[in-house]
Amino acid sequence: MPEIVLDGVKKRFETGWAIHDYTITIPHGACWAVIGPSGAGKSLLLRLICGSERPTKGRIMVGGKVLSAFQRWISPTRRSIGYMSQDSPLPENQTVLRIIRGGFAGRGFSSVERDKAVNEMQERLGISGLDKKMPFQISGGERQRVALCRALAPGHKLLLLDEPLTALDPHQRKDFLHLLWQLHKELNLTVLYVTHYLEEAQSLCDRAILVYEGKILQSGRWLDFRTKPSSPFVGQFLSTPHGYGGSFGALLRQG
Repeated sequence: MPEIVLDGVKKRFETGWAIHDYTITIPHGACWAVIGPSGAGKSLLLRLICGSERPTKGRIMVGGKVLSAFQRWISPTRRSIGYMSQDSPLPENQTVLRIIRGGFAGRGFSSVERDKAVNEMQERLGISGLDKKMPFQISGGERQRVALCRALAPGHKLLLLDEPLTALDPHQRKDFLHLLWQLHKELNLTVLYVTHYLEEAQSLCDRAILVYEGKILQSGRWLDFRTKPSSPFVGQFLSTPHGYGGSFGALLRQG
């Protein structure tokens, strides 16, 4: 079961420390938002979990299995984690079917197992008729469903989403959020969702993690952020408009 445990995780680049201390446990089946100012370390948190970045110190465990530690490293293709980001466009020179099958590379599936899983997930996401199309021949909403199919078809129970709706219009965003919520419930997924749009975060996620300057300042229910802020910064952040299309504080008063 994909419970996520980050224990004293730190990350240093040549320019200095980007992550000072990520220590948190995210239970199996949770759907949590990751929020905070630009450059706070939200996306880096997901990249550390999925394995595209390696921690300098600390350890990361998923489902009780150590994925990242000083003397242990498991490659991204062996982590059974689905990952989607806004800056991972679909290859324009490949068909939809080939793109989806690419999510199985290096994961030990037979072609029969792969094709069965692909067909089932395509049907669930409503993209069964797109196999021979190229990305430029399908809509933005269909492109996101293809990317989601690639992430989930191998049977991953942990889904990391880094601002996946940026390129969609408001109607498409609403539809995709509803789809994510259905998949979270029906497939019993553990979901971490990075976004700058707090309306989206609260509509999809039941809890949140607030990060700032490479530290987790607070995690918990939306109501906890409003009634029990962990620091003056948290209280100020939640009550000030931050370019999210509205005041975070006003949003939290709804729930």
